[in-house]
Amino acid sequence: MNTSFFQIEEGIKNQFLLNYGNYLFYNEKLYEERYFGNVADKMWFYHLETLVRIKETPELIKEYLEYYIQDIFEDLGLPIEINNYCLLNLFDVVPRYSTVIQNNKEKKYNLDWHFDNRTVVTNPIQKIDKLKNLETIGVFKNKVYSLWDYKRRPKYTMIMYFNTYNSDFKGGEFKFIDDVIKPSYGDILFFNSNELHKVEPVIGKRNALVLKFYDIEKLMYDN
Repeated sequence: MNTSFFQIEEGIKNQFLLNYGNYLFYNEKLYEERYFGNVADKMWFYHLETLVRIKETPELIKEYLEYYIQDIFEDLGLPIEINNYCLLNLFDVVPRYSTVIQNNKEKKYNLDWHFDNRTVVTNPIQKIDKLKNLETIGVFKNKVYSLWDYKRRPKYTMIMYFNTYNSDFKGGEFKFIDDVIKPSYGDILFFNSNELHKVEPVIGKRNALVLKFYDIEKLMYDN
């Protein structure tokens, strides 16, 4: 595919995402479920940072988190209905290690505009009447852009940061439609997984954990 055309298509996809993300922002008010704070002084966070720093397996990190999850949410002080949902349901853990400079070349990590619970798919416009379980967000160049639900669709996302913007790494700003987060050691970001966001390119040693919380009843139903 022609590179310039690919860039145009990516730009169109992002514009459709931003338009839909703005719709959710103003109509569903998902921003009301956000939390941003710092827990660097908590002992559980210090121990967790050690596991992340030595790049322990996700399974062991998850085991540690499962043991301390109630303490973690007590320290966050989230609204009771969100707190209870997260404590009563399942979560997955994904370590995020940025790529460092290798072979004198800078390799960057970034995430363009996206949702954590859905992804964009395209289909020929001729199939628009046959598309099922897809939410159309735009049409361009005879292609239909739609949102497809992941089978395991998280309700909430939490990110823990273990080093600091502009000190340990460059870039890596976390962006919502209406806000920009420049993370520091000990920061925790919590938000509805249906809220649009992106991560700017990162260069350096940025370490973070991503937790995604799933409805256990929905998982049982899917299986």
